[in-house]
Amino acid sequence: MLPQPLRSPSTFELVSKRPVRVKNLPIGGIGSISPDHRAVPMSAWKIRADNTLRKVCFRELLSIASTLRPNHTALEIVKPLIQYGGSHVVVPIKFEDGAIWAARLANDDCEYLLEKSLAVLDYIEKTCPGIPAPRVKASGLLDTSRVGVAYLLLDWIDGVSLERWSPDLPIQEHRAVILDGLADCLLSLWSCTTDRKALGLCSGR
Repeated sequence: MLPQPLRSPSTFELVSKRPVRVKNLPIGGIGSISPDHRAVPMSAWKIRADNTLRKVCFRELLSIASTLRPNHTALEIVKPLIQYGGSHVVVPIKFEDGAIWAARLANDDCEYLLEKSLAVLDYIEKTCPGIPAPRVKASGLLDTSRVGVAYLLLDWIDGVSLERWSPDLPIQEHRAVILDGLADCLLSLWSCTTDRKALGLCSGR
């Protein structure tokens, strides 16, 4: 059975009036890294990610993406753009017309983080629709038999990862734009009334 299309946003796109964007933040939920992974070295993240990627049936993942986008075929995985995080791997899927989707693949024992992210972001879409965010195309959280791991399919955001903040990157004139966009995003979040129990965020994990 194919996953049902959704209309839920996922990781934030920090935008402003100027064309500077931040993509694919490695977050367990909204604006924070899960405490389970905060202190994990990047080398350990890469090992976990490689284990996840070995489980994935990419032929099935491309087939699902193609089915969800009629008249457009998902051709390949763009390996140089793969992003690694403590709880998941973000894999870009390229279509024949050049469009790209992101497949967010859960690492071992991290499926619950995808579930929480989906619940929180769905709530934000309903209560704070002004927050710009990519849309989730489909969810494979319950039935992982086809792909091999739990996953989300969502819009791919082109840009530079916020992880790569250094004295030289981004340039000074862009820093204020990014920080202003982040402040606007957080202000919008704080203005939302959050029912943590309804989102399943009171379980202690």
